[in-house]
Amino acid sequence: MSALIIPCILLCIGEQSALGHPADSEAALLHRRLDLVPVRQWHRGEDRWRPLELPVAKVYVINLWAIHCRPCLAEFPQFRNITAGWKSKPEVQFLFVADPPNETSESEVVAFWKKNQAALPDADPARSSSDALRRGLDNDQEPITLLLDENLVVRQAFIGGIGSRPLGRAIERLLQLVSASERKSGRH
Repeated sequence: MSALIIPCILLCIGEQSALGHPADSEAALLHRRLDLVPVRQWHRGEDRWRPLELPVAKVYVINLWAIHCRPCLAEFPQFRNITAGWKSKPEVQFLFVADPPNETSESEVVAFWKKNQAALPDADPARSSSDALRRGLDNDQEPITLLLDENLVVRQAFIGGIGSRPLGRAIERLLQLVSASERKSGRH
């Protein structure tokens, strides 16, 4: 091997161990309560941005994406199918947040959502107005999909494109856990 290849291999090995296993990065996001105050949502019917008003739900699926993130864009048709499958279950709500804000402006989000509507989830897009969400997660990777409980606490995290990962099953499991917890405490 050339003298140049060995340092490159060692550098790559060192970089891989410094990053750790992807599951470690996902586990690091668990049990954090998300602050969604800096998130604004586009309302198609009103054609304007408003502060986020989350409907009451037992499970929130939050997808953090950016227009210039290819894996983010590649997973939107899959999210379109997933959200359509859960549409009749109001206890599960989806939110698609363009984040971090320096990567996607409000006008870019609206133009993108209007232009690509047929391939996107049937939802109004949202956007962070500050970097508080990413600071709270302490993770700048894209895309990130988070499953939150009713208190906006992260219960499962997926970093990178969803692909063949079991998002639907993860939602079902969290919904079952929340329901079991409610039965145990006598709440419904």
